[in-house]
Amino acid sequence: MSAWKYGLIKVEIQDEGTEFEEQVNMLVELYPLGDNGEYNAFCKADLRSLQELDMARGDIIRDGVNTYFFDSGEFVWDRESMSWDWIPDEEDECCVD
Repeated sequence: MSAWKYGLIKVEIQDEGTEFEEQVNMLVELYPLGDNGEYNAFCKADLRSLQELDMARGDIIRDGVNTYFFDSGEFVWDRESMSWDWIPDEEDECCVD
């Protein structure tokens, strides 16, 4: 079993409750922390080849969209880094790189 995998994580729902509602996702690398084997940490994906893109596609097709982080915290857009920051719920012990 690999120590990490690619994932597509849910970060926001835009225009919720309207006809324009759209889910926003982010391509990441997922990592298991702790002894339970759950993928509970992530960092932005770094794709450098077509082979890596194909690996990401395969992982996402197999696993679907990951909602764990969305359900366990809040994503905030950081204008300076042009990326999503995740703020875990207080009781959650998960980490983000």
